[in-house]
Amino acid sequence: MNRAVVLDEQQAKAIREWLNAHNKSLIADVTLMMQAAVLRVGDAVALRFDEVINGEIDIKEQKTGKRKALTLPAPVLQMIARRRAEYPHDVHVFRSQRNRSMNKQAPVRREEVSKQIAEAAKAIGIHGTVSAHSFRKGGANAIYKRSANNIVLAMTVLNHSNITDTRRYLDLDKQAVSRVINEMDL
Repeated sequence: MNRAVVLDEQQAKAIREWLNAHNKSLIADVTLMMQAAVLRVGDAVALRFDEVINGEIDIKEQKTGKRKALTLPAPVLQMIARRRAEYPHDVHVFRSQRNRSMNKQAPVRREEVSKQIAEAAKAIGIHGTVSAHSFRKGGANAIYKRSANNIVLAMTVLNHSNITDTRRYLDLDKQAVSRVINEMDL
């Protein structure tokens, strides 16, 4: 299986803009949640309105069973408020139109999210395996870089138990290591 591309913030934003421009705001909103809260797609789409309390989420991760609690940034809270106003009877933040028309209280499917993300990435010229997971990786990388490379903070936001898993998420390539070594005052 190909590893998901790590999106930088501009690429993630470009994908979201393409999705919004092509009447796929539901998927764009899911990507915002995955990137900002560094969530797996399954945890993002399963998010219920009642799990967002006072600007925070406290969820149980589906894959690991661990609790993840964090404060959501303003753009995410605004998106959730908009979705709540548009769909006051929905249970899930990310309920699909199809499920709504079939009168099912179920979120959009993970596979649909990844399919639409891949389509958007291809349309704007991002090569490689771009999937929903690219947004989780991209969010973790942004936090890592903005925190002066604090790997413990990245590990915490990813909810990883060991640093080896976290290192696989981060964009720590040979060129980055070489650049730092070459900048040393020897």
